[in-house]
Amino acid sequence: MTKRDPLATLPASVRAINPTLARSTARATGRTAKRNGDAFEREVFAALATLQRVGVLAWWSHTSPDSKRLRDGRTITTGRALCDVVGCTSDGRAFVAEVKTSTRRIELSEARIKGKTKKLGGVQDHQRAQLDATAAVQGVAILIGRVGDVTVVARWSEVRGLAAITAPTARPWEASSLSVGIIGAMVPRGPVEASGTPAAGVVAT
Repeated sequence: MTKRDPLATLPASVRAINPTLARSTARATGRTAKRNGDAFEREVFAALATLQRVGVLAWWSHTSPDSKRLRDGRTITTGRALCDVVGCTSDGRAFVAEVKTSTRRIELSEARIKGKTKKLGGVQDHQRAQLDATAAVQGVAILIGRVGDVTVVARWSEVRGLAAITAPTARPWEASSLSVGIIGAMVPRGPVEASGTPAAGVVAT
């Protein structure tokens, strides 16, 4: 049975009166978002493992930021994370994927990234640079995401010019199966692939 947060049932005006309630609600929301994100990552990693097993990917690995273990047992992050997944396809192309989840929107715009998207779960500047560089040399650069109840697998070159992907605008890249969606995004499309021209479903800045 899913445990309901009693604070969430209170009107926003009541929660705003008490900062403790507001902080508790924010922490609960953050924990839920992390659980959802972790669960989706596990789905993505399972799909990638299947693709490696059947020979679509030669290898892949989940990246993580540099970290340091403190004397009290805590681990702190000391560096920036690259894109979530790096690897190599069976035909020798670089494979880079960023995995994002959001209930409302995945921020992509460089203008909105500055100091804001760490809270909103957007693609960061250094991750954009890694995806751009991979796409520019005809590697496989993709965004794998879940917005609301829509699962998205998109070539980075098709979405990099968008401000954000929301549930209504995610439909052009909706994937009924992660494995099938990833394979579809790996199919080369020629010189246009690296053009970065926005596709349908543009969200205006």
